[in-house]
Amino acid sequence: MKDDGEHMDWPLWLKIGIGAAKGLAWLHHSCNPHIIHRNISSSCILLDLHYEPKISDSGLASLMNPIGAHLGTFVNGKFGDMGYVPPEYLRTLLATPKGDVYSFGVVLLELVTGYDGELSEFLTVACSCVLTDPNERPTMFEVYQFLRAIGRKV
Repeated sequence: MKDDGEHMDWPLWLKIGIGAAKGLAWLHHSCNPHIIHRNISSSCILLDLHYEPKISDSGLASLMNPIGAHLGTFVNGKFGDMGYVPPEYLRTLLATPKGDVYSFGVVLLELVTGYDGELSEFLTVACSCVLTDPNERPTMFEVYQFLRAIGRKV
């Protein structure tokens, strides 16, 4: 999600955040079976010519347990990109949808640098994604809804 010299304003960054949240929410809540990406980072969010985000790099993705546990384990110690890995992964070695929310929160924090206006609301969403306790993080669908509400104001 690098700028590459072209000016990208706040509404465009917000559009990217909303689109990426929608894609992750689909993986977590609508895709059957549900999927945990396990490697969300800014380098995994590709943009097409119209700046529509596409989630990529699903090599570490795992299917969620249909029984409701929604957990996956890590094989061969592959956790994803450092800086995006939620703290609980290192303790438990269990992947959860809330881990993707944490990683996405880091991406949102990267997006927000240098913008005003709805910035404080956007930061609140990003900070809720990176809470240490995974039970306190929102679901990806909630993140998507929060960002859409901010986008309606722009």
